[in-house]
Amino acid sequence: MKVLKASSLVLLIIVAFSLITVPVKAEDPTLADQLNMTLNTVNWSSPTSFVVPHFGLIFARESNYDAALVAIPDFRMLLQMKRIAEIDGFNSSLLNQTVAEALINQQMIGHWPDLDDEEGVLVYWRFMVFAYRYAAELGVDTSKWNMTRAFQEYLDCWLNDIDFLWFNPADGSSTDHSNRYYDENAQVLSIFLKVYQEGVPEAMYYANQMWAHLCASHWAGSYFPYKGTSSQVECEAGHFAEIIAELYAANGHYLPNFPNYVLQDLNYKFISGGDWSGMLWSPGAYVVRHAESNPEKRLENTVTAWASMHSYYAVMNDTMKSNFVKLLTGSPTAWQGLINSSNLYSEGRFRWREKQAYTDSATCGGAMILFLNGIVPDSGNLAIPVIDEVYQDWYSMFPASHFRFDYENQTIRIPVWAGKLNFTFGTEPASCNFTDNGIYEVQFSTDWNNITNATKISPLSEQISYLPTEGNQNPQPQPTPTPTPTPSPTPPSVFPQTFPTVYSSTQADTRAPTIGVTSPKNETYSDEDIALTFTVSESTSLISYSIDGEANVEVSGETILPRLPDGGHSIVVYATDLAGNVGASDIIHFTVDKSNPTISLLSPQNQTYATTEVMLNFTLNENASWTGYSLDGQENVTVTSNISLTDMAYGSHMITIYANDTYGNMAASETVYFSVSKPFPVMWTVALTAIIAGGGAALLLRFQRNNKAKKKTRSDGGKLHNCKCPVTQLKFWRKPRFCRLRSEHS
Repeated sequence: MKVLKASSLVLLIIVAFSLITVPVKAEDPTLADQLNMTLNTVNWSSPTSFVVPHFGLIFARESNYDAALVAIPDFRMLLQMKRIAEIDGFNSSLLNQTVAEALINQQMIGHWPDLDDEEGVLVYWRFMVFAYRYAAELGVDTSKWNMTRAFQEYLDCWLNDIDFLWFNPADGSSTDHSNRYYDENAQVLSIFLKVYQEGVPEAMYYANQMWAHLCASHWAGSYFPYKGTSSQVECEAGHFAEIIAELYAANGHYLPNFPNYVLQDLNYKFISGGDWSGMLWSPGAYVVRHAESNPEKRLENTVTAWASMHSYYAVMNDTMKSNFVKLLTGSPTAWQGLINSSNLYSEGRFRWREKQAYTDSATCGGAMILFLNGIVPDSGNLAIPVIDEVYQDWYSMFPASHFRFDYENQTIRIPVWAGKLNFTFGTEPASCNFTDNGIYEVQFSTDWNNITNATKISPLSEQISYLPTEGNQNPQPQPTPTPTPTPSPTPPSVFPQTFPTVYSSTQADTRAPTIGVTSPKNETYSDEDIALTFTVSESTSLISYSIDGEANVEVSGETILPRLPDGGHSIVVYATDLAGNVGASDIIHFTVDKSNPTISLLSPQNQTYATTEVMLNFTLNENASWTGYSLDGQENVTVTSNISLTDMAYGSHMITIYANDTYGNMAASETVYFSVSKPFPVMWTVALTAIIAGGGAALLLRFQRNNKAKKKTRSDGGKLHNCKCPVTQLKFWRKPRFCRLRSEHS
């Protein structure tokens, strides 16, 4: 009976569970599904920027550059569009006509386009160099678009200050920020490189000089810091790596300190540990941040970070390769982390920054990251072209002839260096061994878990640079082109250009080299690290410098001066040419002022004030470019002298004085705590005084009366007796009736 009841209970439980509907968890999308979902959110028929039709070609969508022309606001953007269309192999009569008209109508500064920047021409717009070739190809008057004169004007500015950010081709002047940032030095380098690529061979010499300056002024031992040799890093590492790889390729695949410096930089900022602990990953977000001190997330810098790591994979050591693969394939994978943790993604779409809107162009950038995250190098890797045309260029390195993702037909197109690659577009990894370098069309199964075919459709383009190139894994040093003195026409009102001289005469060389010191200048420096930069007119056997008349210090190139005490200093640079002639630069006098100003806060003091108007009185030990105060922790208020603080609220207060000296050193005074109380009313003061005075008078009158009474008692005729207290043994005078021991009466 008990067995029957137990069986019935079990049957009842089984039936009950069979009636419960258990929800089935939807499977997470594969990378291919996720990429397709993202691409379906883009409005490909109405692009708002030229990068949308560019990625339309890459992602097998309807694409037309002409449709984007209506959204191009200015000459700069139009020229960018022309350049990216050229990289894609897209040609359009409407685009060419629009560019030709813009070239004719464009206002100039010297022989450079005037882009309405008050400080001159910004080195960020490197693609402007291509305008000179476009002018010739489209039949535009080349007297205005003269590449040779443009180069001479740019070189004038560079010789004036190699760390410049803006340059004025009309007068050879330039504008910089002291101790320029490493990535902007790379922008200056890149313009020389573009000019060289456009047919001016002398420009390569100066591009290489700029690389030497970068290594001397910005290399911190294991990475390139954002500024000088400080510890701060910044988000441009991917762009920087592309520019230097492009210089390496243009030099015949030789460059001092390459690829070691760039590899260490990428390792420190991205790859190290394979666990997202690199200094440029935003914590827990799988996306590049602006800097260590600025957590702003940057989608475009994330694109170029992945592109540069793929580009440099073949020259990484085994540890770096292993860690790079860990980033791609860990748990979660790189693409899953981007989707789930970046806060730059929502419902298929991407945005550039957390505070910006979701856009088609940003979604294209996010899609490119997803695509790159699905390709895992092994013995082979992606042959991403090393192209970087403009500040924040996250699209030029992906020519439409090299890359394709077609979800409907399960195919991709990629440029590869021969070897094995793994793909993670489906639920299982798929592998393929590519037997030759080239551009391949890869066919996947319908679930993206297997590769059914891989066809080489073309060799890698000879018109584009890669890292490394076929058969050149261990390149030999190549000579650097040296400019020769070639006379050139000088436009009116511009300083004639001279190139480093090459002496080929059979006569003995007795001419000393000419040295121009570009940093330090005759000014005051507040930075601890002061760059020594200079130019020398010819090849040298020895370079040295002397500070304040001390012994010479030998250097191999531009460097950072040792930290100097505050005060005035002088420096001279010496150079010995190959014939033994010694030249010296002009004496440069400069000042170091790293000390913060000293502020003495005289008033208010740590006390209570019975007034709502308190004097603010302070002194400084040096001139200041700005002074201000903060009252009760509020925002600073600028003051130029001592003032009265009026209408002060009753109660406790605190105040701090701040000052900047003329060299940017900031200081703060001690914080003073004081109070403001209500003053005691006059009527109450008078009343209290009267009360005190009256009370005092009454006490005085009473004292006087008591004193008179005592005198009257002693003179009333009664006989006084000399008594002695039996307890204290003190003698005193009393009338007989007050004595306790009459027997002691005298």
